[in-house]
Amino acid sequence: MNMIDYLNSPVQWNLFFETVFLLEVEKVKVSSFLPDHIQPFEIRPNICLMGIGLQKFKPDNLNFPEFDELYWFLNVTPHLKAGAPVPKFASYVGNVASDCNDFLTYANERDKMFIYRSDSINIAIDAQNYVFSAEDSHGKILELHASKEAKQKKFYKETLWGQQISAQENNTYFGIWKWEGLLYEFQKSAAVGRLYNHPFFRGLEVDNIALHCHTQMLTPPVTQDNASLTFYQPTLLKSS
Repeated sequence: MNMIDYLNSPVQWNLFFETVFLLEVEKVKVSSFLPDHIQPFEIRPNICLMGIGLQKFKPDNLNFPEFDELYWFLNVTPHLKAGAPVPKFASYVGNVASDCNDFLTYANERDKMFIYRSDSINIAIDAQNYVFSAEDSHGKILELHASKEAKQKKFYKETLWGQQISAQENNTYFGIWKWEGLLYEFQKSAAVGRLYNHPFFRGLEVDNIALHCHTQMLTPPVTQDNASLTFYQPTLLKSS
């Protein structure tokens, strides 16, 4: 396929705020979560990256109300022969949670995502102080914060392209996304809080992972330039 084959049916989402933490994790811990034909991306021998993202969506995205999303992913080897722009990173989406059940249905049906439904979920995004938490009736999911150095930030306009791999049943899907807005990226090892072993992580042991944050990505507390995220229609990558 060439690039045009992958850039079909774009859907744009407008954001108030987003942050992503890329955390160092041992390859042996995550390899079993990936389909056999998808390989984790190693930043150094046997060390990979697990991402935690939190987003606050503006109202009127596809007629949804304002809502929050929490997701995690594993960085994987990019699909460079796709003909699409070179990605910032490629990710295998581990799970998606939200306080908007209609959005979860959409993410599962259209974008082929794993989803975590919980009527009791509370996703707390303090964008002003860059402090974040999530929990539900099963217990705490995470407590994260930007490091002191990451808060000393200068935002710049950025356009990022990325790839996402998702899976449902025996099928894996390939999709492309584009992110545009104001961003600050800080790369230095730092402790940024804690993840808790919780059903949201689908059995992945996450204790101590947040002690080693490789990269922090932040938008301003209120995005002056209306940060946006465009997802293109996923295509079938492999059927088992």
